[in-house]
Amino acid sequence: MQFTTTNRGALVLNYQGFQYTIKREYTKNNEWHCRARPRTTSLSLCRDNKSIIREPGVHICTPNRFFNCLVILYDINYSLLFDM
Repeated sequence: MQFTTTNRGALVLNYQGFQYTIKREYTKNNEWHCRARPRTTSLSLCRDNKSIIREPGVHICTPNRFFNCLVILYDINYSLLFDM
């Protein structure tokens, strides 16, 4: 589980080859939904985004494996991303 940002500075969750953006912030958890449209899959993280409360369901989109390789390479080379 890694976090990056969009070009506009919004937080993006990268998890198991898929990207998620924040959907709603609750008092006890944060709800994230898949960036690919139509958005059919979501997952829940604890309020501090350090652990998964509810795993994502089945995606109808395909994982972005090329992006995952870039994120990992970027992380190793520049240490700008952090693992949770």
